[in-house]
Amino acid sequence: MASKRKSSDEVGEQPTPKKFRPAYLDNITILAGREETPLTVHQDIICAKSDFFKAACSETWTKGKESTIQVRTVETDVMKLYIHWTYKDQVCLDIIDTTPTTRKIHLSTFLLFKLYVAADMFLDTGLKNAVTDQLVYMSCHRKCFATPECYNWTWENTSPGASLRKLILDISAARASPAFVERAGTYLSKEHLLCLSVRLLKQLE
Repeated sequence: MASKRKSSDEVGEQPTPKKFRPAYLDNITILAGREETPLTVHQDIICAKSDFFKAACSETWTKGKESTIQVRTVETDVMKLYIHWTYKDQVCLDIIDTTPTTRKIHLSTFLLFKLYVAADMFLDTGLKNAVTDQLVYMSCHRKCFATPECYNWTWENTSPGASLRKLILDISAARASPAFVERAGTYLSKEHLLCLSVRLLKQLE
């Protein structure tokens, strides 16, 4: 004979199971640039890519602060590119309006330089490599052009061993001519010009 099933009174009231709430539903707000433009991103998504944000989020929640992180040194457009990267694993400049068309290539190159510097700040080696690869591709297809402002900004915001500096020197050295070097002396920083001169001398050896 089958055993009789116990009633709910006999087994006692069972606690209502808690609903699973994935951590990726937790949003953080990033205040980007000097304008402090608010941009929302899932905490788990961005922390999986960036040790910088992982540490920032940990500190924020430990101190019981609101889930807001300020990044004044990273422009809004660059931060948008970074957030897109965290979700898609793609460096996609098309999400940013780079009009007018006549300056699109220059603006695209400068955005990539700034994105590299942001990736360095966010401790995201994968993005630094992806940006470098894209710049190499653009250079090979003659689509990588930078203004003096772009070069000088990059030199001021990268460390001496940065792969972006090496790439810039390689591109400059490949296109170098006496006229180019003469012009470069009028707009490049002394440190950049010295590095370029050393690079050109090695090329002659």
